[in-house]
Amino acid sequence: MSPEHRSIPGWAQRERQADFAWIQQNLDVFWTVVTTALEDAGRGAIVVDTTLEPIPGAGNPFDCFSQEQIEEQGDEDTSRLVFECNPTQEFAAVLPKPDDHASTYRVGTVPRSPPGARAYESPPCRTAGHTPEPEVEPPDVEKLMT
Repeated sequence: MSPEHRSIPGWAQRERQADFAWIQQNLDVFWTVVTTALEDAGRGAIVVDTTLEPIPGAGNPFDCFSQEQIEEQGDEDTSRLVFECNPTQEFAAVLPKPDDHASTYRVGTVPRSPPGARAYESPPCRTAGHTPEPEVEPPDVEKLMT
């Protein structure tokens, strides 16, 4: 059964909603880090260790990993997700969790639209992109998490 058609247990749904809210709270930082890493290393993912908070209230350790580093980990689903992201409008976020599992999300952006125009969601792209133009604003996670 494909991932989008699997039944998600209640605990996983609650964890996912908590992750969405947490990503939304930290979105400005993540988007800045990801777009800078894109310039340096190309396509990849931000990995945020949600199991550690070295200084309470000061956040969690994170880093960006290249597509090659992600592929070396051997997780086919995460590798596919990173490959499918359009790095000019999306990023992959990997959140390691207790008990040696991780949640991986694809976070997308919506290009700014003129007043009165409807925003649209860009489909995934399998080609390498370029650094986002200034008119791309940080994503709205509730609408765009996939």
